[in-house]
Amino acid sequence: MENMNEILQSFKSISLAEMDNVSLMDRYDRKYTFHTAWLPELFHQLKNDYSILEVNHKRICQYDSLYFDTPDLQLYHRHQYGRGNRFKIRFRKYVESNLTFFEVKVKTNRERTVKYRIKQPDIAYSLQGEPAAFLEKQMPVKSSDFVPQLMISFNRITLVHQSLPERATIDVGLVSERNGNRYESNNLVIAEIKQNRTHRSSFAALLKQSHLLEGAVSKYCIGMINTVSGIRQNNFKPRLLQIRKIEHDTASRPAR
Repeated sequence: MENMNEILQSFKSISLAEMDNVSLMDRYDRKYTFHTAWLPELFHQLKNDYSILEVNHKRICQYDSLYFDTPDLQLYHRHQYGRGNRFKIRFRKYVESNLTFFEVKVKTNRERTVKYRIKQPDIAYSLQGEPAAFLEKQMPVKSSDFVPQLMISFNRITLVHQSLPERATIDVGLVSERNGNRYESNNLVIAEIKQNRTHRSSFAALLKQSHLLEGAVSKYCIGMINTVSGIRQNNFKPRLLQIRKIEHDTASRPAR
């Protein structure tokens, strides 16, 4: 595979401050999974339409997230059964910028993603004080019902369309840890296109042209499945089979 840093340097850069215009906290999402071997080809064809986020001279940025759920994993199971108005609760640290937020991410019945967040000094392993009050303000739940369940780290490349209100995130190097159990995925790419309304996307068109198909996927659910023995996962099986095929593909380029 070509040197990824060299390819990414060919993009025009954009700063965090400039990206505020496309924060898209209320948006439509489209997700894709594919093998890392596709990245050089995709990036070469995207560089004229997208700029790349650069933070402290880095274009590949580390994200650390601690997810909360009830002891009986109600949020995980709501996602597995595809229920509307489901949500996730997490602390997320943006390592390069040294910023941490407490976030509530909601998937509405109309398939929009709405994210609420407040800045925090660092990741906390319990919900107290400001995060607890913020959660109860946003959702009809008790913060005391939620405990830390899963730590996830990954590296993200963020692309911003040069003329449309659109962002695309490309996540690689997913690592999930829970109670001493660890899951790593070195070959998997989780890409997401984020728009305030659905419109034609250069990235989506390129993925379709490359026969890389859209499909919902959750890092939290993938991590839980791979770190919790015997967890119910029937409704995820088609996506899990696809992901495991990607992870075990040793070819230089995935089959179409």
